[in-house]
Amino acid sequence: MKHKQFRDVVAEMLRQEPEGLSTFQIQDRVSEVMRSYPICFGGAIRKIPGVFKVGTVMTGSMNAHRQIVWSIDYDKYSEWRQGKC
Repeated sequence: MKHKQFRDVVAEMLRQEPEGLSTFQIQDRVSEVMRSYPICFGGAIRKIPGVFKVGTVMTGSMNAHRQIVWSIDYDKYSEWRQGKC
């Protein structure tokens, strides 16, 4: 099987979740399918073409903190990907 890039894994996850995913959800899912991935998820996600912030969500109960919710314009991502390949 071809080695998947972080950006490809995240783009596919976001394509499958039209409402978006929080940074934590993306990190959790990526850690299940990839052995190595960026330490700074927010920065790495932000750099993926077509990915954009759709809002924030509070996570946790006692130690609640904000998580960015991300979505993707998959057409833009695909256009970029085809130009890169």
